[in-house]
Amino acid sequence: MQAVTLRELLPEDIELVAVFDNNRELPSPFPDVPIFYGEEGFEAWLSARPQRETLYFAVAIGSALGYDRCQIGTFLQQHGLLPYSIIADSAIISPTARIGAGVQILPGVVIDARVEIGDYALLNLSVTVAHACKIARGVHLAPGVTMAGMSVIEDYVTLYTGVHVSPRVRVGARSVVGIGSTVLRDIPAGVLAYGMPAVAQKKLF
Repeated sequence: MQAVTLRELLPEDIELVAVFDNNRELPSPFPDVPIFYGEEGFEAWLSARPQRETLYFAVAIGSALGYDRCQIGTFLQQHGLLPYSIIADSAIISPTARIGAGVQILPGVVIDARVEIGDYALLNLSVTVAHACKIARGVHLAPGVTMAGMSVIEDYVTLYTGVHVSPRVRVGARSVVGIGSTVLRDIPAGVLAYGMPAVAQKKLF
């Protein structure tokens, strides 16, 4: 789980009723909330709920699992649940920013004007995103990431802690940029990149 728990970020009028995981050895992180395992556990739980009930979900996994977040989100939406965007009260977000479905924006995040954030993106603690940046689906920006203006982060990218992205730079889909790296020029899709400046070190896909 993240250091700031899901429950801490939920409004008081939202009740956390269940947790789901594929790891059957994992206990519920909340003693008063039951945990269910796998698709069969989810479907059994759902079938026992009132049919007209409105249910929301948040996919609370991070790291380089943006594609998985999106797939899980699609699965839950197909079963009638609605994606819930969790946005910390301390986040500063321009009214001109556009935020997709199922997004998580943690404490200390700053989002400037005309930023676009895709579905199921995760902006972790103290991330700063300058004007007119584009962050695609399933992106994870780890704590302390900074993005300068008009940079583009494509689908399912992970930028690890302390990465700095320079203006007008693009990071290709499914790439991973290592801790503390500085991205001065475009990073191709599907690679692990790191360094100062960051360069592609190996192909991931």
